[in-house]
Amino acid sequence: MEQSPQPINDLLQKYLQGACTPAEEKMVDEWYDQLAITSGTFTDEQSRLKEAYLRERLPALPARLRVSRKRILARVSIAAALTGILVTTSIYGYRYLRSRTEKNYTWQLASTNNQQKKILLPDGTEVWLNRFSQLEWQEPSTDSIRLVKLQGEALFRVSTHPTRPFVVQAAGTRTIVLGTAFNVEAYTDEKQVKVALLSGKVRFHPADTVADALLQPGKMAIWSKELNSMQVTNVSDNVSAWTTGFTVFNEVPLSEAIERLAKRNNWQVIWKNKNRPQTPVSATFARETPAQMLAGITFIHQLKYRLQGNTLVIY
Repeated sequence: MEQSPQPINDLLQKYLQGACTPAEEKMVDEWYDQLAITSGTFTDEQSRLKEAYLRERLPALPARLRVSRKRILARVSIAAALTGILVTTSIYGYRYLRSRTEKNYTWQLASTNNQQKKILLPDGTEVWLNRFSQLEWQEPSTDSIRLVKLQGEALFRVSTHPTRPFVVQAAGTRTIVLGTAFNVEAYTDEKQVKVALLSGKVRFHPADTVADALLQPGKMAIWSKELNSMQVTNVSDNVSAWTTGFTVFNEVPLSEAIERLAKRNNWQVIWKNKNRPQTPVSATFARETPAQMLAGITFIHQLKYRLQGNTLVIY
């Protein structure tokens, strides 16, 4: 008899908490192996539903997953297209990748479409990953620090560990914490890196510089990659509202705010003026359509535009 979704969910929670029996652990491991080499080919509705529940919760599994070399090699022999010891799984528009070195695993979760994802890291840290973003970490980690690498935007709620600082490496900067909540914006195609602190305390340090900032709650450090300069400003309480479905622009230069909106909606932007406006944009949108967001931003900043099909012209 097929298990219903709720027992599957409960079993995964037991697995992450280390409360499974050996037989239950074996069952979860077998499910994981099966998902790693299938592509949604289940035929009956219950199995498809089981697969959906497992795929949704896969990002948390590395906290306890133990896979033998023999089973990894068997998986690779089945999936002959894989190179080396590598597993890639699609999770609701996210690319989830695990690569094995001699001593540990590197895990990578990357958004490939217009979605967000909540992740539980092995140390208990909670991460919200925004659209078009990527997070990478290693497991197991024996280092004195907990290091993750970010491209894009993420909200972190860090599990406290007095002797092991949590470090976010993003676009040539490092944010160091012991236990706190903060938001990082570090899109590769934008000129600024921003760290906004919600609670606790963090030290923000751009690499290869003497500059750093010890942030207090309600403060945000903005690092200009182009000018090699930093400023600290106040930040609004809604900086993390994007995790609940809002669209948030957090002191984003006007031209980059428009480019970001265009990227999320597959618009091609044509700038008629050479000098692109850099006025900071701070705005939160709830139910507005992309066209309404564009109209609001351009109206406030007195920009003229034309949106026709997927082409956006800014005058």
